[in-house]
Amino acid sequence: MLFTIIAGTVLTMTAQAAAATPANADADTDPMVCQKVPELGSRIRAKRICMRKSEWEAQRRSDKMLIDRSQTQQRLDGGG
Repeated sequence: MLFTIIAGTVLTMTAQAAAATPANADADTDPMVCQKVPELGSRIRAKRICMRKSEWEAQRRSDKMLIDRSQTQQRLDGGG
């Protein structure tokens, strides 16, 4: 259940990061980068996601913050 909450939060943050990116970003300074992301529950299927480099960096920061927060919360709740 915790994984579902985290996955939903990540998808929401991805949408927010995409919306927060300025529309006039220059393609030369902020290139489009595509990555294959494996689908949950499948060893074979992968989804291709394309975002600007700055969006990927924002996504990584957001993911790290979410992981750090969940690990801190587990320690505060007495979890291991």
